[in-house]
Amino acid sequence: MLPSLAEPLPSFLPEGTPGVRVIVLPNPFRSDRMTGVVPTGWTITDIIEAAGIEPVYRPMLRVWVNEDVVPRDWWGRVKPKPGALVSIRPIPRGGGGGGGGKSPMRMVLILAVMVVAAIAAGPLAAGLGFTNATAFTVFGEAVTWMAIGKAVVAGVLTMVGTALVNALVPPPSPSTGSDGGFSAGAVSAPTLSITGIQNQAAPYRPIPLVLGRRRVFPTFGARFYSEMVGNDKYWRYFFTVGYGPLKLEEFKIGDTPVSAFEDVEMEVRQGYPDDEPHTLYTKEIREEQLNILLTAANGWQQRTTRPECDEIITDFGCPRGLTTFGSGADRIETTVRVEVQYSPAGQNVWAPPVWEGTDAHLASGGLIVITDNSTSPVSRGGRWKVPKGQYDVRFRRITADATSSQVLDIVYATMLRSVKSDNPVKIVGESTIVLRIREGGQLSGLIQSFNLVATSILPDWDQATQTWVERETRSPSAMFRTVLCGPSNKRAVASTRLHLASLQNWAEACGAQSPQNDGPMWTFDAVIDNRTTARELLHEIAAAGRAAFTMIDGKFGVVRDVPQTVPVQNFTPRNSWGYRGTKTFPQLPHGLKVRYIDPEFWDQAEVTVYADGYNEDGSGGKIAASLFEVLDLMACTSKEQAWREGRYHLAVAKLRPETHEIYTDIENLRCTLGDLVMLSHDVAMIGQAFGRVKQVYVNDDGNVEAVQVDETVVMEDGKSYSTRFRLRAGTNIVIGIQTISGEQDVLEFTTPVPLAQSPQKGDLFQFGEPELEAAPMLVKAINRGPNLTAKLTLIPASPEVHDADKGEIPEFKTYLTAPTSVDRIAPPPPVVATVKSDETLLIRLANGSLIPRIVVTFQPPVQSQVSADTIEAQYRRVGAQTWMYGGVYPATGLTAEITSVEELAEYDLRFRTRKGALASDWTDLPNYSVIGRTTPPPDVVNIRATRRADGVQLSWDPASHLDIVGYEIREGTSWGAGTVVTTRHRGTTLFVALVDANDHTFHIRAVDELGLMSQSAATVTASVVPPGDVVGFDVIPQGEAVRLSWRPLPDSVEYEIRAGESWALGRLVGRSAGDHLVALWPVRAASDEVFWCKAVSAAGLHSANAAYTTTKLAPLSDRNVVLARDWKALGWPGVAHGLSLTSDGWLALTSLGGRGEYYEHINLGRSYRARNWIDLRVMTISEDPTTWDGADFSWDWAEAERPWLVTGETDGRRVSAQIALPSSPPSTLLEGFRLAGSTTGIRGALPLAATGIAYQQARFGQGLLVEEETHVAWAVSVPDIFSVTFTLRAYDEAASVELFSLRGLSGGLRFGWDAEAEAFYIEDAERNRVTGTIPWLPGDILAVGISQTASGRELHIASLRTGLTISASGVFGPDGPFDECHVFGSAVPRSWAAAGYDWDSDWSQTTWEDADGAGATWLGGMTMDAAQVTWGSLMVPWGGGGVQPLVIADIAIWSIPLDGPSFVVSINQQAPLGFSSFREVLPGDYEYAEAYVALKFDGTGTGDVVAVEEAVLNIDVPDLQDRGASTVAQGGEIIAFTKVFHAPPEVQVTVKSATAFAVPEVDAVDEDGFSVLLRAQDGSTVQGTVSWTALGY
Repeated sequence: MLPSLAEPLPSFLPEGTPGVRVIVLPNPFRSDRMTGVVPTGWTITDIIEAAGIEPVYRPMLRVWVNEDVVPRDWWGRVKPKPGALVSIRPIPRGGGGGGGGKSPMRMVLILAVMVVAAIAAGPLAAGLGFTNATAFTVFGEAVTWMAIGKAVVAGVLTMVGTALVNALVPPPSPSTGSDGGFSAGAVSAPTLSITGIQNQAAPYRPIPLVLGRRRVFPTFGARFYSEMVGNDKYWRYFFTVGYGPLKLEEFKIGDTPVSAFEDVEMEVRQGYPDDEPHTLYTKEIREEQLNILLTAANGWQQRTTRPECDEIITDFGCPRGLTTFGSGADRIETTVRVEVQYSPAGQNVWAPPVWEGTDAHLASGGLIVITDNSTSPVSRGGRWKVPKGQYDVRFRRITADATSSQVLDIVYATMLRSVKSDNPVKIVGESTIVLRIREGGQLSGLIQSFNLVATSILPDWDQATQTWVERETRSPSAMFRTVLCGPSNKRAVASTRLHLASLQNWAEACGAQSPQNDGPMWTFDAVIDNRTTARELLHEIAAAGRAAFTMIDGKFGVVRDVPQTVPVQNFTPRNSWGYRGTKTFPQLPHGLKVRYIDPEFWDQAEVTVYADGYNEDGSGGKIAASLFEVLDLMACTSKEQAWREGRYHLAVAKLRPETHEIYTDIENLRCTLGDLVMLSHDVAMIGQAFGRVKQVYVNDDGNVEAVQVDETVVMEDGKSYSTRFRLRAGTNIVIGIQTISGEQDVLEFTTPVPLAQSPQKGDLFQFGEPELEAAPMLVKAINRGPNLTAKLTLIPASPEVHDADKGEIPEFKTYLTAPTSVDRIAPPPPVVATVKSDETLLIRLANGSLIPRIVVTFQPPVQSQVSADTIEAQYRRVGAQTWMYGGVYPATGLTAEITSVEELAEYDLRFRTRKGALASDWTDLPNYSVIGRTTPPPDVVNIRATRRADGVQLSWDPASHLDIVGYEIREGTSWGAGTVVTTRHRGTTLFVALVDANDHTFHIRAVDELGLMSQSAATVTASVVPPGDVVGFDVIPQGEAVRLSWRPLPDSVEYEIRAGESWALGRLVGRSAGDHLVALWPVRAASDEVFWCKAVSAAGLHSANAAYTTTKLAPLSDRNVVLARDWKALGWPGVAHGLSLTSDGWLALTSLGGRGEYYEHINLGRSYRARNWIDLRVMTISEDPTTWDGADFSWDWAEAERPWLVTGETDGRRVSAQIALPSSPPSTLLEGFRLAGSTTGIRGALPLAATGIAYQQARFGQGLLVEEETHVAWAVSVPDIFSVTFTLRAYDEAASVELFSLRGLSGGLRFGWDAEAEAFYIEDAERNRVTGTIPWLPGDILAVGISQTASGRELHIASLRTGLTISASGVFGPDGPFDECHVFGSAVPRSWAAAGYDWDSDWSQTTWEDADGAGATWLGGMTMDAAQVTWGSLMVPWGGGGVQPLVIADIAIWSIPLDGPSFVVSINQQAPLGFSSFREVLPGDYEYAEAYVALKFDGTGTGDVVAVEEAVLNIDVPDLQDRGASTVAQGGEIIAFTKVFHAPPEVQVTVKSATAFAVPEVDAVDEDGFSVLLRAQDGSTVQGTVSWTALGY
């Protein structure tokens, strides 16, 4: 049992022997502590019983072994292992004091370093019970940095102890070492020093982990064994070096290289997974020492092997030699025979072994014959193989026992070995060595000092290639990665969980050249062969490279202590709270004794690192050092690195004695461990002021010259100041401030700063003397809290610590600033900023009248030593002597108000500031005129437009003037050009309805009582938005119709219904402005139909998403199909423009994103009223980029089956099915010429001349083909106010040509194409020309409009392919009226003069005789009587004679002019003359005999081709039934139908009665009736009565 712990525990074991270290705090309310070392094998209960803890505290006891809490139920069973640390203390109220798994070692450390220097050493030592320091193994020597007890007794903080708690990168952390004292954590294993170390068997210890380069004494990986070869003994050893791969070199036994020994074999395996297996040690051998004397008298001696052996070895020896002494000194060779047998264990089935080998001493029958002549020990042995199992082995001496003392032949059975053929080590990737060596003169006994130098081969960051490469390395970064990801970590992490950027940067820093030698900056060289945690080891490795282990973004990484100049964040009381500061006052040592490993002898060495001003002997004006601390760097093998790290830690202890804790909100998110931040705080007296920027002042050059801040700063004369700003981007800028004595909230810059680089409103500022406005700090810890808050622990950055190895360490800079005092002085005079008395300041009295007032504002005082309390105001009428009291106002308001003044009157004003009894000088403002209501109202601000589907809702902020009576709003490009929407509108909102999707610009001005308007109009531009999506959509079949209903939207919109596979592909059903629509919807077979609904505004915008529903529809009944015309099946027989057929027979746009039209003339032969609808399926085709040139496949490949065009939906692009029905021409149509196979006008006009007549495809069908010999003229009366429209189609590029003209007595107009100018024109006889240019291509359809008004002419041309429309105009007096119109196929005449007339002559009546002496008139193109010259011969042909075919059609001459918008409408609805405008084909009943049906394609705005896959025109009429009864005469009867049929019906006749049996014969059935007679069996006709039924339509 242990003695009472009232006194310190004595050491029961020899010094240096591992034991169990105990720390006991017997009283929870005192710091008394007892420590000691006890033998292993004691339970926790044993230790507690001997501790002498008062019974009242025992229920509170908590026990830790290392860092693990031991449950109370386990105290009687747990026996701490050697080297463990047992901590015992009572915890009142169930917590605190390191409970909950917290490390008692941490508590002890904090106790050691936080005791202040004022504690008395004597009473403290007595209270702790320390009487003789050397009696405790914790005190290894007189001075040690881990001498915790001595530190407390001394009443001071040790420097290294402070570093453990306070440093960003602490030195190696303390843990219990194998010697019972404290050493360096995870690298405290005995292998760190080879003194006394030898090869050991360690079957239950961890596999060693070699990190870096170290001398290693490998452990035995299996039992060593010996074997006899003749009279020589060989030993086989199996050594385990550690986890591989490793570079192994410098093999020694003791200090002697292995190569110096004779008869030695060695196999080295570096530890790669693919290493070859060992050949020198392939079995597991278990030896049993026997030492059994064999005598013939004693007979058989028996032993049993180990289980599962498959080979047996026996050794026999004569320890005194084997010889027979003769006479004198002669010796005679002597022989002893031994018999060996074996049997399966317990079976007694004995047999002699069959020996392995042919040695002379092995004889058959299991005999071993030992023959020798020696007085030295003699040994022989034999081995034999057996089936795997366990065996009994027996042996006996069969040579008679010697009876003479002259004979030395005593023989012993010395060894029985059981051999099991199995690899002793099965771990892949372990570095091992097998040694076979002969025991002899150089080697006597067992090997216990085999050693070597091992270097780790690990993934290492290669800076040159920027990759991780496997190679020999000593870099701490590589060790760090290996501990996390390598085989030694049972819970190895994936490399993806490493913060590789921090490790790679660290690796490059570690690999940089040391300034003290040619080696790297930092290395880590250690062998880890004790149990530790990955976290502890990572901390040790990081500390060796001046880094600390941390988690970065959830990944394993390091934070390094490196010089930094750019802060990532700024903290003041404005963005933090809960400040707490701590400063330690350690007694800095005169020097550090830094322990490291000397790689020359691989032994512990020491270098002394002196603090500045100290040395060994006090020479050179320095002080002799007497106070030392010890820093163990047992993973360091460089003296230079040890010295450099010693200087670094001296500097850290001196320059980082403070910690600062603050709490922050989300501003902490910018910070990570080790980041540089700037701190200012009033509690710590760091900086003088802090806050945020309120205002920025920009000078005329665009630079910022000052800022206003929200906290007053105080400056003193003779001092300099600067301000650090944190800009919005997170960067810092420090700006010098002009010193203006006193309290200031405006900081003027010594040098203006460009606006882009300057602080902005809201930026954080830190103010103080230069370089003292904020203190640079490093983030040491971040403790996350709720709602993105965190507690930050900061330490001084002190960048000088990084230069400690280059020079002296400076004194610690505190950054403290004493507050500045303010003297009592009078405030300065106020500075007037503004004076106002306009409408914004009017006061409305109770009777409604308005009176003026004067309001003066002042600039903030920027040159004041003190702040004023009040501002005093006085005023008087100009010319008066007495000053009137104007009021006293708070100085903080910076405003004074003077009432009781008159509009347009002039006043003198003056103001001064006061602070208590002190007043400033007056500031005068003479001759100020009161403005009142005489200025225009202010401009309207913040005009807004809320877009709706049916218009815009305008709103604006109310104007501030009290005399505002309303607002005027105009719409247009400007206020002057705008149209008045409303005037003197009261209120600040107005709804304006819009019927298009264009942008509309609105202007607004305020209007006051005097009618004055704002000087500038506020403007806003807006357009309507698409209506919302439709909801509540439903469809109900109702016979041959469907009823569609929906829930109306709040906006004024219509609703468009479609049916089909999707909205984009659907056919139009109809539109409605209400909440329902009943539409006819015929089907020929039962089907499910999907109906779609979108809202559409007056501007033509649709809802974003279509509502839809599916309805089952029944087929029509009693209908007859007159026509079901499948255009695709018929090969699209109509007229197509801009369209072409695909390989699948689809009708598609020829060009991407273009337009096209398809027309078909329907002629039913007679008029029908029938149900019409079109089944239409629309697709899009996306162009395949593959070309023939780029097709790198053959015809039999799968790619050849892929279509060149890819189909898809229309995505909202439409093909519209339309119909045009016959219509009477309007009264405004003077005459029209379809030119579709006839030159006769639709009102009957016949041509006056018609030559060269031929027809070719135009827009809707045929048109007049205009060639060089073509000429047609008509007599048409056209007034001088008119318009003409027609269509043109060109089949080739045209040369200059006059195509159409109007002629009359008052002048003429002609229309033509000027190829040189590439323009169309209209021109009169005075050569006044209007030209228009439009791109057009062969095959394009051009719609042309010519218009003349009283003030000018207009030319309009539209391309149907591109959709482009141009208009041109000229201001000319009107020509006309006209009597004739002409179509030509030739160019302009050679000259009008050659014809003998001018445009002003009465040329319509001029004859050739009048002009040139001939007798033919101009009209009709008749030939001259004399010259026989034809009309065409007088014209220059196109292009000098080449045929340039044009087709003209649908010439319409109107009695009204045509403007541009009307022209656009007309061409979009244009139909062949005599037909109504085209309109959508909705399912319904139409009556016609002749019609035009069109498909209009529009692919504009897309890169796809729109196509029609299917189009079927269906024309159905209802069934018609007629019936009756008639009397039939003997000769037959003609019966007329009572109903009108459109085609001969089917007739059925039934004989009701007859004079003889007869059969009815029906004949001559037509639409009007039929004939019937009754024929008897004999062929004669008879009379009778019949009933009949007719079924048709």
